Amino acid sequence: MKKKIKKFSVILVEDDFPAARKIEKYVNSHPELIFKDIARTGTEALEKLSNDYYDLILMDIHLPDMSGIDVLEQQDKIGHVIFVTAYDKYAIKAFELGAIDYLLKPFSQDRFNKAIEKFKLSVLKRHTNLASLKKLGLSFSQRGDHYLMAYQDITYLSSQAKHTIIHTIYKDFKVSNVMKKLETKLNKELFVRIHKQYVVNMNYILRLKHVGEKTYKVFLKDDKQTFLPVGRTYISDLKYRLNA
Repeated sequence: MKKKIKKFSVILVEDDFPAARKIEKYVNSHPELIFKDIARTGTEALEKLSNDYYDLILMDIHLPDMSGIDVLEQQDKIGHVIFVTAYDKYAIKAFELGAIDYLLKPFSQDRFNKAIEKFKLSVLKRHTNLASLKKLGLSFSQRGDHYLMAYQDITYLSSQAKHTIIHTIYKDFKVSNVMKKLETKLNKELFVRIHKQYVVNMNYILRLKHVGEKTYKVFLKDDKQTFLPVGRTYISDLKYRLNA
C-alpha cells in the first residue's frame, strides 16, 4: 500500500508577477505542497490570512501598501514563515533570528528546496516560528523601504515632532511615526522610556549619573559616547530596572 504523503497548504504574498510565477513553479515541484493562494498586496494578504489558515507563508517584505512584517504582526495565529526578499543586510540579520529561512532574490530552485527541507524539519519538531514578532525586532518603513531591525542593533529612539529617529549601530533612521506608536512594538523587557523624548535599549546603558538636584543622565555604550537626560517622572522606574 502506497504511503500517503502529508500535504501542506501554501500562500504566497508577492507583488512582483515574474517572481510570483517562478515561486509558484518551485512550489508545484514539491508533491507535498499545495499552492493554495496568492496575495499581491498587504491588504489582500490580511484578508486571506484572517479567513483561512496556511501551513506555510512565503512572504515578501516590500509590498505596495505595507510591509510583510506589518501583515504578520496583525495576525493572532500564523503558520510557518519563509521570507522571500530582496532586502539589504540590515533586515537579513533580523530575519535570521526567528524565521525558518529567508530567500534572497533572485534565488534558484535548489536554494528554494533547501528552505522547504527546513520547513518540513520545523514541522516535525512541532515548532512554530514567528509566534511573536516582537521577539524579532522593530518593523518600520523609511521612504518606501521596509525594515525589520534586530533589537540588539537598536541603541535608542528619540522623538522629533511627528517623526522618530531610530538610532542603530549601523546608522540613524528617520521615520514618519510618533514614538508612542513605535514604543508599543518594542520588547518591554529590553527597552525603557527615560524621557518624553527618549526610549533606550537597556543593554546599551553604561551608567546612570546624578548631575544635580533630582537631575540624572544616562551614558550609553556606543561609539559616539552618547548621554541623554532622564525625566523626573521616569527616574524611579529606571533605577528599579537598573537595580540602582
